[in-house]
Amino acid sequence: PQPPSLRLLPNDNDKRRKRPPGRGKEPSFIRSPEKIL
Repeated sequence: PQPPSLRLLPNDNDKRRKRPPGRGKEPSFIRSPEKIL
């Protein structure tokens, strides 16, 4: 049984590796164009 803090670290790393920073920001802008305006 590992602590929750250690369990979240590997999970975050996996998500960041699957979703690159450049691509994650692009959809965010297109998804909420009204919020940016």
